[in-house]
Amino acid sequence: MSENQNLTIEEVLRQLEEAKKRIAHLEEKVESKELEIHKQSEELHWQSEEIIKQKNEIKNLKEQLSSLLRNKFAKRAEEYVPEVKVEEFNRESVTVPPSAENPKEKPIFKEHDKSKRVYLEEESARPKTCGRTIFGLEIPRKEERIKLPENEMYCKCGARLRVIGEEVTEKLVMPKSKIYVRRIVREKCQCPKCEGITYSDKSVVKTAPVEKTIFPKAMITPSVVANIICNKYDMHIPYYRQEYAFKYRHLYISRENMTNWQETAAAALEPLRELFHEELLSGNVIHADETPVKVINQKTDEIKSELGLQKGDKLKDREKCYIWVLMGGKENHPVLEYNFRWTRCKNNVLPLIEGFSGYMMTDGLSSYHTTAEEYNETHENKIISCACNAHNRRKYFDAWKNGNDLDAEPALEYYHNIYEIEKELRWKYDHKKLTAEEFVKKRRERVIPIFEKFKDWVTEIKPKVRPGSKLGKAVIYSLNQWDRLQKYLDCAELTPDNNECEAIGIRPFTVGRNNWKFNYSGEGAKSACFMFSLVQTAKANGLEPEEYIRNLFEQAPYCETKEDWKKLLPWNIELKPFDDRGEWV
Repeated sequence: MSENQNLTIEEVLRQLEEAKKRIAHLEEKVESKELEIHKQSEELHWQSEEIIKQKNEIKNLKEQLSSLLRNKFAKRAEEYVPEVKVEEFNRESVTVPPSAENPKEKPIFKEHDKSKRVYLEEESARPKTCGRTIFGLEIPRKEERIKLPENEMYCKCGARLRVIGEEVTEKLVMPKSKIYVRRIVREKCQCPKCEGITYSDKSVVKTAPVEKTIFPKAMITPSVVANIICNKYDMHIPYYRQEYAFKYRHLYISRENMTNWQETAAAALEPLRELFHEELLSGNVIHADETPVKVINQKTDEIKSELGLQKGDKLKDREKCYIWVLMGGKENHPVLEYNFRWTRCKNNVLPLIEGFSGYMMTDGLSSYHTTAEEYNETHENKIISCACNAHNRRKYFDAWKNGNDLDAEPALEYYHNIYEIEKELRWKYDHKKLTAEEFVKKRRERVIPIFEKFKDWVTEIKPKVRPGSKLGKAVIYSLNQWDRLQKYLDCAELTPDNNECEAIGIRPFTVGRNNWKFNYSGEGAKSACFMFSLVQTAKANGLEPEEYIRNLFEQAPYCETKEDWKKLLPWNIELKPFDDRGEWV
């Protein structure tokens, strides 16, 4: 018999118990090892995710750095020229007759609509000459004749020289601006017999009436204020620099006086400002945009009112206020209106568009389209909110150019094709070769298939893009704005983007803002907005701003009814030449 057969039951049970303990101990070791492996696996997985996250963050930071460096040091033209044009949506070749091209215009990007309506009057084209520039005949000329000295008028043979011709040279002369003081002498008259005592207890003296003016106590004429206003709001010269310029001419006009005249003019022309707003809303299209401005003295109550806060609510310190720019009106009578607001909240949008019916082209700020939706629920006249395609395209261009992300290139190709079609059809529409209905129909037929392909591509690429990348942000922006991006197709007056408003509305203000930096008060900012409205609306209607504003200041004191004020609108006003009265003393 083997050794195990001699064991008793108690010994067998004891050995079995010991075996179970060893098995349990080994199982604990296995479980511990498995737990350790699991923890290591989780840690490796977490480390892997963290590495991917950090890599993505590094790539995103590199994109941001590239964008900042490019915006600061490189050219900002958003030009993209594909090697092969995307024609799969349209078999027709996209060509524009040569006359549609404007060699002077510098587009924001290659496929920018060069034929769109531009309100600013173009300068006369420079003559194509090989030599010097020829001055236009409209410039006045003074002739100076230079003769040979008398001692050089004789030949060596003794005969007197005769004139056989002339050599003409034209040189431009720019003396200082003509500034003089007008002495207004008003006669005082009295009766030589009774001196007026017959009909009064006191002597009656009659004085010649003074000319009406909106600056009754100021020692200046409308021509001076018009020049000061245009220097600031058209030439972007701050008042303190103009003050120095006047000192060089021995004139002491303080910046405080200039500001007071500006606010006086704005108050006197309030009926005209209301007419501007009515005309702005009378058209079928409104372009809107906003830009920040700094105001030193802020009014807390007005800010709380805009934000919808109660009097007891706390208000955070704010540095940014906003200028809202609207461009609209009838097609032949454009109006640009600048409005000052303390905040950017949506409560400010409704007062600006109350009473409007038509298309509103804006950027992606939610305040615009949410206000339009709320407005349409309670009003019969509807507002169709449209999104700017240039903003959408710019995000893909930023991803392609700064992020070196070639995955964004198809979006640029889609937009290239869209703008090429817009350029071709817009030229035909502007030259009366297509009616508005035909233009809209053809544009929809050719552009909608591109947008459909574009959306399929955006939907397909969305799961593949890097979170937080420029391309990822562009895809999300496109999907959020998609329906609004195509609204422009239904209106012949609309182009795909809001560039026109930014070019002739926002850019002049931002250039000036870089010079004068801030406004002292909200009242000053409001009057500044109205001065901007006068200057830019005059330019948009082909008028010289200073000439228009001078006539405006001279004719406004005689306006009594609304019809009188309507005669002062840029397209109605009769511009009178400067009345150079008086004699030199």
